Amino acid sequence: MKGAKTALPADSQPMNRRSFHWLILVPHLPSAHRVSLEQNGEDYIRYLGDLQRLRARIYLADGAIQHSSVDSEGRHNSTHDADSWHILAVDAAEDVVGCIRVSPVDIRSWKKRPRLRQIDEALARMPQEKHLAYRLEINKFLCTLALESPMKNRYVLVTGGWAIAEDWRSSALGLQLALAPYALGRLIDYCGGLFVASERNNSHRILSKLGNIALHPRQEKSMFFDSNYGCRVGFLGARHDGVRPHFLNQIDHLERSLQGSRAIISP
Repeated sequence: MKGAKTALPADSQPMNRRSFHWLILVPHLPSAHRVSLEQNGEDYIRYLGDLQRLRARIYLADGAIQHSSVDSEGRHNSTHDADSWHILAVDAAEDVVGCIRVSPVDIRSWKKRPRLRQIDEALARMPQEKHLAYRLEINKFLCTLALESPMKNRYVLVTGGWAIAEDWRSSALGLQLALAPYALGRLIDYCGGLFVASERNNSHRILSKLGNIALHPRQEKSMFFDSNYGCRVGFLGARHDGVRPHFLNQIDHLERSLQGSRAIISP
């Protein structure tokens, strides 16, 4: 992607002659973090609705969801939204032009936590024999993270809900959103991440290029057809120290930008 070759800050570089700023929505009673929180229930609800409408519009156009998944107000309201962090790109008109969802899971008790249901839902749509083989690979990855990570790095970030407005797709925003969970992870002491990524818009390929590891049984391909997405998808694992060095300067800048951005806590 074009944005991978520039060291300019994401929120100040000329992208189609426009700029954006970051905004974070934080779930109620958040995990340990180094983000200054703001209480503003009206803005939280407004921005959450805006990102859900962006997702609905983009996912419908891409064929990733059906109209039955969109409510009467035009929102794609995922069951994962309420207990997740959301990183938003907001333009000068205060419109949400990009978003990605991040759900921290405590690595020390991940077997008991419901937030892995994003992974479980994708696994449940597989034939039983494949389901078990893919789950084994994911469990092995999580166990490795738990054993090798420092005690303070306790969270795995389950990431999804990635969407970019149509007229921003030729900009660097897609890459910046892909890198944003790494930057946010530094602020909440993460040890790694899990992605469910589709082949649409090269999402799986982009995440692989960042250094993420495709999680799949040896006898299976890295991607499989998912009837819910209507295309091939795959699981990827991320280690906190596994991103390719080429992207570290951009993640450093993103970390500073996110730490200084508005972070609105759920009412």
